Order: sequence, then structure tokens, then C-alpha cells
Amino acid sequence: MDALERIIQQARSGRINRADAEFFCSTEGITPDDLYNRIALIVAERFYSGTLPYADGDAAMNALFVLMMDGENPMESVEPAWSIYLAFDAGEHPYGGSTNPVESFTKPQIRNILNDAQQIVGREPR
Repeated sequence: MDALERIIQQARSGRINRADAEFFCSTEGITPDDLYNRIALIVAERFYSGTLPYADGDAAMNALFVLMMDGENPMESVEPAWSIYLAFDAGEHPYGGSTNPVESFTKPQIRNILNDAQQIVGREPR
């Protein structure tokens, strides 16, 4: 298992070791915001493809949120990680007359975020 996958597994369990994240950023030459976005996109893609259960994706994004709170930049500026976090958050509780907020809110938001991300890198939208 590579270092990024270990961090993702930590996130799925609900807690990311900050030292592991910092070491990964240092060795890869990326910023923490880049790491947050990379993890968030992987979580979103796996969830949307059906290989990651909602509960694991939600736990991963909540763990990532904790790191983002202590980041140098406002959480709202770390995109698409912030939007992915909000999409998973929207699935946590029923509201707006929906009995299945994951299907009603999370999945459509994730689909849109992934489509936007794919258009930026020139791939076909989902």
C-alpha cells in the first residue's frame, strides 16, 4: 500500500495522522491543500463508482475536515475538497422532505463536482 492510500485508509477510519499527511506533502512536494483535494477527489470517485460506501466516504471527509480547519487557507477556498465535504455532509440527515439524503443530495452533488473536475482536466463528464 502506498503512502497516499495509507492516508486514505486512515481517513476512512475517521482520523488522519497529521504527521503522515505533512510527511507525504513534504516528500511529494505538494501543499496541504493539494493533498486535501487529491484525497477528496479519490473519495468522491470511489463513492460515485460504488466502491466506497457512503459511511466510509463521510468518515473520510469528516477526518479531512479536521485537517482543513487547521490549514493556512480558509476551508471554503480549498476546492474541490470543500464542496465534496459539503456534499457528504448533506447526506448525514434527512431534510427537505427527502427520506434518503444520500441519493437526493450527496450523489447528485458528487456527480456535478466530478463532472466539473473532469472538464478542467479535459476528460469526458460522467
